[in-house]
Amino acid sequence: MAAVRGGPELLLGALSDRITCGDGGLRVAGLDGGRYELGDRRIVLVPMLAGKDAVIAGLDDPEAVWIAYPLPGAQTLWSRPAAPALDELSALMGPVRADLLCAIGRPMTMSMLAADMKVTPSSITYHCDRLRDARLITRERRGREVWVGRTHRAEELLELYHRR
Repeated sequence: MAAVRGGPELLLGALSDRITCGDGGLRVAGLDGGRYELGDRRIVLVPMLAGKDAVIAGLDDPEAVWIAYPLPGAQTLWSRPAAPALDELSALMGPVRADLLCAIGRPMTMSMLAADMKVTPSSITYHCDRLRDARLITRERRGREVWVGRTHRAEELLELYHRR
């Protein structure tokens, strides 16, 4: 909007502290050459996933100048802390496995469990492997289906945490 209304210097300055624009020229701190004349060239903005100080500029094209700038808030994608557990059982075993264990109220097939949980079958298999290793579920093949059920140990754990 700022570029359309004649204020690209405001827009570019908001993208990064390293970019300044004015008097028909462009400066990008850290790039050799100092000031670059824009002339009639268009400015193409390219958002990128990068740290807050990253800037890449293409200044040689006679038609357009392109500037890749860090997408605002992108650094939170890799630095955001994990969400806190909603309850003690989730804190102990993770929310997916806690929900999975609670979902197996009666014996059911792995595909039924995947559909109920809205999770891919491969993910259900992975988590059920871990729950079986902890002796919290049993698995039994019946023809083409694999049935899972909670163990007595799982029932005691759920009773301890009052979650069913």
